[in-house]
Amino acid sequence: MIRNSKKCLLLILCLFILGIFTSACGGGGKSTPPSYPFIPTPEPTPEKYQLELSQTEFAVNVGETDNITVTLNGDDITETATYTVDQEAIASVEGGLITGLSVGIATVTVHADEAEADKTFTVNVIDPTAPTLEVSPTELNLGIEEEATVKVTLNGEDVTDKVNYTSDKELIATAEKGVVKAGMQAGIENSPIVATITVSLEGANTTTFTVNVIDDSDNEVELDEDVLEELGYKRVKNGDNYDIKRIADGEIVTNLEIPAIYSYNDQKYKITKIEDIFYNCTSLESITIPNSVKEIEEETFADCSSLKEITIPGSITEISLGAFEGCTSLKTIVILNGVKSIGDFAFADCTSLESITIPNSVTYIGEEAFRECTNSNLSIDIPSSVTNIDSHAFENVNNINISEPQKDLNYYPWGALHVNGEEVE
Repeated sequence: MIRNSKKCLLLILCLFILGIFTSACGGGGKSTPPSYPFIPTPEPTPEKYQLELSQTEFAVNVGETDNITVTLNGDDITETATYTVDQEAIASVEGGLITGLSVGIATVTVHADEAEADKTFTVNVIDPTAPTLEVSPTELNLGIEEEATVKVTLNGEDVTDKVNYTSDKELIATAEKGVVKAGMQAGIENSPIVATITVSLEGANTTTFTVNVIDDSDNEVELDEDVLEELGYKRVKNGDNYDIKRIADGEIVTNLEIPAIYSYNDQKYKITKIEDIFYNCTSLESITIPNSVKEIEEETFADCSSLKEITIPGSITEISLGAFEGCTSLKTIVILNGVKSIGDFAFADCTSLESITIPNSVTYIGEEAFRECTNSNLSIDIPSSVTNIDSHAFENVNNINISEPQKDLNYYPWGALHVNGEEVE
């Protein structure tokens, strides 16, 4: 009896162990492993909406007011939006109330945290007791470095040579004594870019006219050291580093605007590629890349340790290997729609990076692309268009947000991918 009881207990124990083993193996039947990678559902990224302004141009008398209405996704956010005025002596804006302070034209930028992008509007402050300048024509269409003339009158008197001309984009167009000259920056593929020129004279209300400049060049060129010198700049050695200096006065350049087009021997050339001539140029704080550029070489801007922000136009389909690696002061990166690939080490060791915009055109993020971007304020949103992330792409990055669980997303398991601060292995 005791022997039989022991046998029963042994049989029950064996069945119990077998049950545990069978359960762990999926019930003994064929199991389908869960799809890889194992990415936890992220916290939802706040949805962004388009800002809408009731008007984009206002005319206000000195000392008088007007109102703008700002909406976001159908909600009135006029009182909570942020308004930044470029000419604070001319106008003020608070809670949507616009006040004219002195004669002139001010541009106001409207911001809301939930908006996809800021919007702007202009305020023309007028003295009703003063006459207003008149300009003719009010719009010009020019090619690269072409010239035209305007006429400015006040109460019927020609004051073209007496007024002041101020351009908001001097690389695009400037004016002096009625002569308007287009610069070397231009729109590409029949899409002009616009400069607004303000005309002012003491005792009179100001006015503006616009200059549309379009690319009329069929020639292409790479920006190398020779072309850089033709543009008036020179790359010079500074110890272990390099500077960009202006040839005319020998001044070190901190803010460089690369033109889309330049002229040489009466020919116009479109800059479509940038060679690695800016590598280790430690004095550069900002660089403007025109939308004519289709390619930047490997490590073109690597170790530009003073560079603070960069916008990469959509004409560049691939951000090349190490293009901005070691830019330790870089805080803001805007990648425009059209870029498809972020190459290996592209932004590695950008330790100050706080903000980056990755558009829905990007499908691939390369090996160690953002390695050691360790700023605790950095949060990277990966759009659903991304289907491949290479190894160690986000090593030591604190916060990665994936827009939705992506079943087609492939990444290498030995890469460090952090989602909302937690490493995914």
